[in-house]
Amino acid sequence: MKGDTLSAHLWFWLDRPISDIELRRWAEDFNQRNGKLIDPALFNPIQLHYTAAPIFKDGIPDPIPRRSGLREGLDDEVALVLPSKPEKAVRNYASGSTGTSATTSMGGGLGVDGYLAEIGGPRGFRIPINAAVGAFFAANGADANPDTIKARLRAAITAADPGSRSSGEVERYGSDEYLDGIVTWVAARQAEGEIRRSLPRLPAPDARAARHPPHYPAPEFKDAQAAGEAQKAVISEFFTAASTFVAARRTFETRKADATAGAGLDPELDTPDDARQRGGLRGAITRKVGLEVMAEFGIADLDHGPRILASGAQGLGKTAAALHELAVLGTLEQVAAIRIPGARIVVYAATNAMAEQMASDYRAIAPPSSLPGRVLRGRGARDPESEGGDTMCSRFGVAKRLADQGLEVARHLCDDRAQLGRKRCSLIDGCSYQLQIKEIREMEGVVVFASHEYFFLPSVIGTPDIVICDEDLALKAPECVSFHPERITALGDWWTAAHRTPEAAARAADYLEVARKVQYALVNCPGAELLALRDRGLDVADFKAAARFLKAVEDGVAVEIHPRMEDGEIDNILDGLEKSEVILVHRLMHAIAVEMPTGRRGLVGVTFDPNYMVTVNGKNERQQRVTVHFLRDPHLAPSIPALLLDGTGSLTLNRKIWGDELVERRVSVERNAETTQVVGKGFSRLSLTGCNRKGEAISSAKVAEAAKLRGELCKTIVAQVEAGHGPVFVCTYLQASKLLAAELPAPMLADQLVRFGHFGGQRGLNRWKECKTAIIVGRNQQAPHDYEDTARAFFAGDLEPLLILPTTAGDDDQADTAKSRAANRFVEQSRAIRLRDGTVKWVTVEVHPDLRVQEIVDQTREGEAMQGLDRVRPVFNRRRLIVMAPLALDLTVDHVVEWSDLIGRQHHSSKGARLGAVLDRHGLLPLSPRVLHELAPDVFKTQKAAEHAVLHIAPSQNPAPRRSVSLIFRVFRPRPRSRPDSRHCWASLSPTSRWAAIPRPRQPPSRRSSFRVSDRSKCATARSSGFPIPIGFSTLCRLPTKPPQKAAPSPSSRRPPAVAPACQLVRIASTTAGAVRWSVLVGCIRPTIPRAAFRATGNSGTARKRGPAPGPRAPASSRWSR
Repeated sequence: MKGDTLSAHLWFWLDRPISDIELRRWAEDFNQRNGKLIDPALFNPIQLHYTAAPIFKDGIPDPIPRRSGLREGLDDEVALVLPSKPEKAVRNYASGSTGTSATTSMGGGLGVDGYLAEIGGPRGFRIPINAAVGAFFAANGADANPDTIKARLRAAITAADPGSRSSGEVERYGSDEYLDGIVTWVAARQAEGEIRRSLPRLPAPDARAARHPPHYPAPEFKDAQAAGEAQKAVISEFFTAASTFVAARRTFETRKADATAGAGLDPELDTPDDARQRGGLRGAITRKVGLEVMAEFGIADLDHGPRILASGAQGLGKTAAALHELAVLGTLEQVAAIRIPGARIVVYAATNAMAEQMASDYRAIAPPSSLPGRVLRGRGARDPESEGGDTMCSRFGVAKRLADQGLEVARHLCDDRAQLGRKRCSLIDGCSYQLQIKEIREMEGVVVFASHEYFFLPSVIGTPDIVICDEDLALKAPECVSFHPERITALGDWWTAAHRTPEAAARAADYLEVARKVQYALVNCPGAELLALRDRGLDVADFKAAARFLKAVEDGVAVEIHPRMEDGEIDNILDGLEKSEVILVHRLMHAIAVEMPTGRRGLVGVTFDPNYMVTVNGKNERQQRVTVHFLRDPHLAPSIPALLLDGTGSLTLNRKIWGDELVERRVSVERNAETTQVVGKGFSRLSLTGCNRKGEAISSAKVAEAAKLRGELCKTIVAQVEAGHGPVFVCTYLQASKLLAAELPAPMLADQLVRFGHFGGQRGLNRWKECKTAIIVGRNQQAPHDYEDTARAFFAGDLEPLLILPTTAGDDDQADTAKSRAANRFVEQSRAIRLRDGTVKWVTVEVHPDLRVQEIVDQTREGEAMQGLDRVRPVFNRRRLIVMAPLALDLTVDHVVEWSDLIGRQHHSSKGARLGAVLDRHGLLPLSPRVLHELAPDVFKTQKAAEHAVLHIAPSQNPAPRRSVSLIFRVFRPRPRSRPDSRHCWASLSPTSRWAAIPRPRQPPSRRSSFRVSDRSKCATARSSGFPIPIGFSTLCRLPTKPPQKAAPSPSSRRPPAVAPACQLVRIASTTAGAVRWSVLVGCIRPTIPRAAFRATGNSGTARKRGPAPGPRAPASSRWSR
C-alpha cells in the first residue's frame, strides 16, 4: 500500500502464449494512454512474487487480512491487443556525432568517449574499461547490444599505450572472457536500477503520521451541551425538510388531479385503448405540474422524501428532541400554516413497552393544540381495558399463523372487504384491536406509536406522512426459510384437485420445467448454481413467471379462508399449506430472480446443505435442505420522509431497508467518564456459565472454572459498590446475568445497588440511567456462519459475492448445531484503543475478512457493548465505565488493566499481582528473590517463586497505578570489556512522606565499586525544594505514616536490594552535591557522570576526584543504558 493506493498481483489466463517482452511493451503502452496503472517490472524474466503475508510488528494492524482469492468474471480467457513494435533508432557512437552520442547522454560524466580515451593513461586499463561499459549501458539501457561497446573497447585497448604491461596482459583485457564478465555484471546492475526507478517512490515520512491513529477517531465534540445543540439542529432540520416535502406532495397531487379532470382525462373512466392514446398527455401534465410545485417549494425531487440517520453517542437526547419537534410540528396551527391538514405521523419503537413509554413522554410535553398521540397495540398485546389481561384480539392464535404464512390477516380473519361477499368476523364490533384502529382512522391528525413489527406489515391506519424509527430496525429485517429440495417439484395432490383446468395445467408444466432445472443446479452444482441455470437457457423472466405461478397457487388456497370460518377450519387449511411448503418455494424463485442479473457464478442468498440437522418426531436426523435468506418487505413508499434515531446504526445496512437516499448525520461527543479496559481474558459465554448455547453443561471441570470466574467477578462488582461507585449496572449474557445475580449478596440486590441487563435487551431503556458505574462483561459475538447467514439476506443482490469462510461438517455424534462449524473461524486483527493521553493501546480483535459481514459483526458486538455503556447516560453525568471484553470501542480509555492483575490483589493469583501486593503492603518493591521471599513469605512461598515473579515484570506494567510509592533502582557502572556492575540506592517520588537517614555500615573498598562520593553527608540531606536521592553508603527510605501489616527487615543490615519501577517516572531530582545526576528513558534509570567530576582510570574500575563538581548539565546517553 502507498497512501490510498493498493497494489495487487493479478493473474489471468490468456487466450494465447505471449512473451514477457510483448507484455512489457503492452504495459508501457497502456500506461502512456491511461496513466501509471501497471508495473512493467512484473514482466521481467526474473521477478519475485511474494505469496506469504507480510509480518507486522509493534501492534500495527494488517490493513488487508485476506490477501488471496479468486474473482471470476464473465469470460474465462483474456485476449490482449498488443501495440505495434516501434522501430528502434540506430545510435552513432562515433566521436563527434551530434544528438546521439553517448557522451551527450551521460550528463555530468565523461561519457563513453571520455572513458575510452583514458585507457592506458594514469588510471590504467581496468578502471576506464569498467567506466566505459557503465556509461554505455546507462545511456542505452540494459537491453542494449553489448557487441557495440566490446568492439569499441578492443579498438581503444589496441591503440592504448601498454606501458610496462606485456602483450599477453593487454590481449586479456580485450578478450571475450574478460569483457563478457564486465558486460554481464554491469547490464544486471543497470536492469536492477531500471526496476527500482520504475517502482513508485514512497513519500517522505510525516512526523505527524508516525503515530498510528486509533480504530475509532476522536469524537467531534468535547462539550456535551454543544453536542446536544448540534443534535437538536439535525432533528429540527429534518422536520423542516419533511414538512416542506409533504406539503409539496399534497399540492402536487391536488393540482395534478385538477389538471387531469380539466383535460377530460379521468383515469377511472379510461379504457385500455384510451389509456394508450392519452397516456402521453397525462405524462405531460404530470411533468408540468411537478416542475411548478418543485420550483414553488424549493425541492429537487417529488418521488423521494428526505431520510436521515441520526447517529452518535446515546444519551444526547435524540428521542426527546424528536418528541419535542413532534409536539411543535403537530400543533394544529402549524399544520395549517404548512398546508398539511390531518397529518399522520408514525413512530416505530423497538417493543410495545417502549412504544407505550414514548407515547407517555409525548403526552407529557405536548401542548393541548398538538396532534393527539395513540398507541397501536398488536393483536397479542394485553388489552389495557381488560381486567383479566386478555389479548387485544380474541383470535390471536390463528391470526399469528396467518401472518407467519405471509397472508393478510385483516382480509382473511376480520373483514374481507366484500371480496367474498362481505364476510366479517362475528367478534369485530367488540374487538379491542379493531376499535383502536377505527379510532385512529377517524382522527383528522394523529401521532401513532407502534412496535417495529408493524413496519413490515401492511398499514392498517392508512399511509403515513412522516415516519420516525427509534433504535435499530435493520437487524430485524433478515429472515430465512428451509425445506427439502424435493418440494421444488412436488406441487401436491391438493393443488391438482383444485386446479384441473387446461390453462392451469399449461402454467404448471412451464413451472415444472423451470423447477427441475433449479433443483438440479442446487443439488449438483454448488458454487455455480447461476452459471448452471444460464447454461440451461433460463433468465430472469423465467423465475419471475415461476414466482407469479406459485403466488397464484398460494392465493388459490388462501381464498378459501374467510372471517366466518371457525378457527379449527382455518388451522386445517393452513396445515395443508404448510405441508406443501409452496410459500417457501415461492421465496426461492423470487430470490433467484433477484440474483440472476448480478452475473455471478453462484447464489448468495440461497444455500444447499446435504447434512442439515432437523428434528423429526422428536429425533434428530440429517437431511438435504435448501435455505433461502431474504429481507422482509418494508411497507413504506419511497416518497415518505423518514428519521432514524440510532446511536450505533449502520448506514450500509439501513440503506438496504430504507433506500440509497438515506444519509447519515453523526454527532459524536466525548463521554464524561473514567473508563477502564480490562484485557487478557475474553469472558465468553462458556467461561462464565460452563454451558453451551442450549444451557447444557459441557463438563464438570468447565462448570467449576465458570463458578470460580463468577466468584472473581462478584468480588469486583462488590468492590465497586463498597468504594461508593454504586449503583452498578452489569450488562452481560442473559444466562450469566442470572447466575451472577444468584451469587451476589442479597442485600445489594434488594437495595438495587447492583442491577443487571443482558445483550439484546437493553436498547432504548432508561431504567439504569441513575447508575454511577457500568460494567460490560463479555461480547455479544456469534459464530461466523451466523453472521454470514445474515449477510446473505442483506447482500444477495450485490455484484460482488460474499467471502464465506470455509466450513467443515460437524461430527454426527458430537454436533450440537444444525449448521456446519467454521473451520478457520474469525481472522485476528490488531485494533488500536483510543487512550486519554493521545496514544493508543493495541488489542487483538476477531474480525471477518469480508467487510460487509464485519459490518453486521460490529452492529451486534461493538454496537451492543456501546448501547450497554450508554444506558447509564455518561454524556451529561460523571460515570465510571469498565469494559471486560477484547474489543476496541468508540471510547476514550483512561486505564488498560490485565484481568490477572485486577483480581490477583486479593488472592495473589498472578505474578504481577503478587508484586503489587508486596508494594501495597511495604511501600517498596525489592527485586531480589531472596529478599522478596523473606519480606512476604505468605505471598512467595519459595525463593524460586519470587524469582519467577521478578522475571515476569516489565517496565510497562503498573502494579500500583495512581499511588505514591517508594522505589529502589539498580545503578549500572560502565566497565570496559565486561558486564556492568551494580550498586543500589533507594528513592521516593512522594514529597509529603516523612524521611529519615539510615546509615549503612562501612564496607571494605572494592575494585568493583561504582562511584566514590566526596561528601556522603550531603547525600542524606533533604532539600526543601526537591527530592533527595542518597548515593553511596547512605540510604534514605520512607517511614510509613501508620504501621504496616508486617514489618519489613531493616535495610541497614544488608545490601539494599534492586527494584523495578512500579509506575512511570515523571521527574527525578538530583543530589545536593550535583556530582551524579539521573535521567529517565522508557521507565529505566541510568546514571550520568560529569566528566569534570570523575575520570575512569584504566581497568581498575576506580574513579578519582578532579576538583569540584560542576553545576547541572543535560544528561548524556550511555551505551550501557537501555
